[in-house]
Amino acid sequence: MRVIAIWFLGLFFGIGSIHAQENTMSISFSTLSWRGKIDGIYYYDQGKRINVEANPYSSSSGYSYTGPSVLVFYKQGTNALGESIDVPVASVKGLKIMKSPLLVIIPDDDKMEIIAFPDDVEDFKAGEYRFINLTSDPIAAKIGNTSLFLEPYKHETVLPDIPNEQSSLPLQVAVEEEDKGEWKLAYSVGWGHEPDNRIRVFVYRNPTGKIRVRRIEEHRSKFE
Repeated sequence: MRVIAIWFLGLFFGIGSIHAQENTMSISFSTLSWRGKIDGIYYYDQGKRINVEANPYSSSSGYSYTGPSVLVFYKQGTNALGESIDVPVASVKGLKIMKSPLLVIIPDDDKMEIIAFPDDVEDFKAGEYRFINLTSDPIAAKIGNTSLFLEPYKHETVLPDIPNEQSSLPLQVAVEEEDKGEWKLAYSVGWGHEPDNRIRVFVYRNPTGKIRVRRIEEHRSKFE
């Protein structure tokens, strides 16, 4: 019986160890602000406080994190006694399965929304365009002669086929009209193209519900 008891305890603690491993992660991530510069927020990496900054013009340098699989961001606050406390402002999960995720931070009063997606440089090179659909609708896009389709909150990276006779790179974005089963052109623009840059293209709806596009370029000197 003693042998059985020892074996059972070993199995129990072994299972506990497996569950602990499943609920922790070690990742590197970068940040990007959707609106204005963000500072004054932080997270804890193995008990050490790490301050975070994000701006809307380019992604930040990499941050490292080891801890629970839900990454929580805080800001400094005070309790009723005037003591400093950590006030949670945002959390994000699902990062464990992403390679070098980019966290897009969207400020909203005292809280923040975070949308994360893989952003590994090996999969995103100079000259390429990474489309990110931030809407709740499927979208279709055509850049140059290259077409793509994106489900809500998904992304895809393409190297566009650029027509030789055109001096600009045309972009068209369409959304599906569910009641008609048809696609409707919602946005159109012509861009210049710089092969030494990689470009993130965020597709979103403005407060009036219209489709808009935000383009963020980074020169290869920043990410290679």
